[in-house]
Amino acid sequence: MIIVRCPQCGLFNPDTAERCDCGYDFDRKLAPEASAFPHGSRPALVWVITIGVIVSFLCGSVSVSLIVTGAIPVNEPVRAYYQSLTAADWALTVALGLANLSGAVALFLLRKQALYLFVGSLALNLLATIHTLAKLRAAVSSVPGSAVGMFLGLGILLAICLYATKLTRAGVLR
Repeated sequence: MIIVRCPQCGLFNPDTAERCDCGYDFDRKLAPEASAFPHGSRPALVWVITIGVIVSFLCGSVSVSLIVTGAIPVNEPVRAYYQSLTAADWALTVALGLANLSGAVALFLLRKQALYLFVGSLALNLLATIHTLAKLRAAVSSVPGSAVGMFLGLGILLAICLYATKLTRAGVLR
């Protein structure tokens, strides 16, 4: 007997299996319908992304709140940056956070909208990063690693977009 690995979920199956437990059809090489997943069963990476985005959203919200209220002391360039933010800057920040959070929820529900939310968020985040770096040269240079953090976040978001694309093409996201 030969063991084959499911291209959908990575589970090992005997070569005589017609379907994997995740619903992947070995004969037709078709991904399962979203409803074919057992109740509550999702790829592990979907769980990781969902939990990661939610934790990031909550930590980011608390951090910004503590900085704005003065509970966390920051250096002068960072303080000046926060004071220079316009209503449009804050609206964009909130919209990006909500887009990521909505994308995570859609991904958890195995909805194709997750891809669109994450791609839109990536595009807006890229523009916001360019705008922030141009506006904030002094603050970014005074906070070690802040530019690295911005680009790391963009890289993670790009990886999430690529994963959501893979899930969409495999028919997991509907």
